[in-house]
Amino acid sequence: MLPFTESNTESFSGLRTALGDRRRETMNQLIATHAVSIGVTLATNNEADFTAYPSHLDTQTT
Repeated sequence: MLPFTESNTESFSGLRTALGDRRRETMNQLIATHAVSIGVTLATNNEADFTAYPSHLDTQTT
């Protein structure tokens, strides 16, 4: 578990701006932002939830 930092908050803001207002996806946006900011692959059981995200988000279905 890694802390969610001020830098992550700034990245999250940029992602929300890029994706538009998708309030029901806020938690996915937070998860994606954190994965991108620390340079890790996001492991998920629902890769479809992240298809609209920037291409630099690396996902892997578990």
